[in-house]
Amino acid sequence: MKILFFSSFPPPNTGQTLSNYFYFKKLKENFDIKKINTGNKSILNRDSGTFSIIVLINTLINIFKLIYTLLLFKPKIIYLVYSSSKIGIIRDYVYLIVVRSFAPKIKIVAHIHSGNYGDEGNRYCLMKILRMTDKFIFLSKKLIKISHLLEKERIEIVPNSISEKVFFTDNEIENKIKKRSVRKELNLVFLGNMIKEKGYLDVVKSLKYLNLENKINLYLIGTWRNKNDRIYVENYFEDDLKKNFQIKIKGTISNQMTIKHYLSIADIVLLPSYYKIEAFPISIIEALNSATPVIGTNHAAIAEIILNGSNGFIVDEQSPKQIADCIIKLNEFNVWKEFASNARNSFLQNYCQEKVFNFFKKIFIE
Repeated sequence: MKILFFSSFPPPNTGQTLSNYFYFKKLKENFDIKKINTGNKSILNRDSGTFSIIVLINTLINIFKLIYTLLLFKPKIIYLVYSSSKIGIIRDYVYLIVVRSFAPKIKIVAHIHSGNYGDEGNRYCLMKILRMTDKFIFLSKKLIKISHLLEKERIEIVPNSISEKVFFTDNEIENKIKKRSVRKELNLVFLGNMIKEKGYLDVVKSLKYLNLENKINLYLIGTWRNKNDRIYVENYFEDDLKKNFQIKIKGTISNQMTIKHYLSIADIVLLPSYYKIEAFPISIIEALNSATPVIGTNHAAIAEIILNGSNGFIVDEQSPKQIADCIIKLNEFNVWKEFASNARNSFLQNYCQEKVFNFFKKIFIE
């Protein structure tokens, strides 16, 4: 079976690009597969769906590569990731016209990684896309905004998983819990691109509500959109002389082994997101895998992954005080240990690599 992946790959590291790479690598073990990387590094420096000359040039290059590969490789299935933005929907429609023109019998499988697909955009192009696509893969039932427009047999549900490079063994988990039992510091980790709507500033603001005896380290890991946002965070507590916490800005980290290191020392991962295209954050799955409780919001599919009061806490959007209250609860070791165990079990039961990949693989062998 010949399969063409027409989607974005790292860098940059986003939930979507990492997911594409994971599936591509695993399918390559079983199928004759090629890829066309449609991504570009400018995506993190602009709002999703905004137009630029770079985007136009990149689209034209992708069309040329697509035609060339369809003619020479002759795939039976093409895998794409659809955009939810207005411009992205028009671009995807153009891609599909090219696909159907040069490979009319090819099976089109589309993955939806955004939580707002169908909420906006050119309605004409969207309806055309829906009719031209054979299979849609969604991350959860909650994220299907267009279920009334699709037959059930065209819908597949496959949750996100993680790279094997950040997977923790049982021995590594035991070692993490032992270290946490004697460590005096509390390590908080925000793992995601530094977009305000993902809630990193709410995490920073929550620190002023904490009055704990132990020192607190907040690690901010992700790509910043601009220098001013970073400088603002660096200077946020400039006049606070009584602080017993430290903000450690790590910026972009592409190496997955380095990500695993920070997960190994993380006591709490935080993602209080209200980002409009948020869907099923891989950073939360990575945290559960590392036996790390998570604090998030009831936004997109986050509340499906975080079981409130079990493997983490759900807080209201833009609520630093609630975030702080949850941190205080998890600062107690016995409480944290129970949540950590629940987090690990959640991962093993629902999101381990082989289980998720088997769901995904079936779509290509039907």
